[in-house]
Amino acid sequence: MSARKRVSPKERRAINRENGRKSSGPKTRAGRSRSSQNARRHGLSITISQDPVLSPAIEELAALIAGNGADKTRLGISRQIAEAQMDLLRIREARASIWADESLRRVIPTVKKFRDLTRLYKSLITHARPDDDLVYIVEQCDKAVEALSNQFLPPERGLRLIIGRLDALERYERRALSKRNKALHDLTDYDEQRALGLPWP
Repeated sequence: MSARKRVSPKERRAINRENGRKSSGPKTRAGRSRSSQNARRHGLSITISQDPVLSPAIEELAALIAGNGADKTRLGISRQIAEAQMDLLRIREARASIWADESLRRVIPTVKKFRDLTRLYKSLITHARPDDDLVYIVEQCDKAVEALSNQFLPPERGLRLIIGRLDALERYERRALSKRNKALHDLTDYDEQRALGLPWP
């Protein structure tokens, strides 16, 4: 049985770069622009290392991974692992919030619908006769606007919205997993190189 050829850290980084170039995603300027806003919706646009809430937790986890007396390089690699792991937790929390978001199951009324509705009731009020109940007309207008705001999405449209957001999160998750796995490999390689007395990388 032949032993599997060990890939050097340099070769692994080259493979990772090549795989990164093959990754799918929006190609057009408009598509990339829309995609760039996806992370804002869930707060993922903030670099996790700059998140004031998560930064202390990242440093604590990095110190645990690195171990006591770790040098600067080992601690730096451990921090990359911790950042990726905390990013995964953040992404999975965002996924749970998608399923809990009732607004995804409701129609987002267009400006035109509201404009048409306003025009209708403005006409009713303008052309009201002396014996017409204006208070009643205004109340009906309010009820119509509320009903328009609370229409439920057709099932297929709501499902498309949910799937679209989940798909965006899946891409972030794959990226975070890739970052974590690379850092784990780097940590293993670093320890092996140190044990052999060789420089790293």
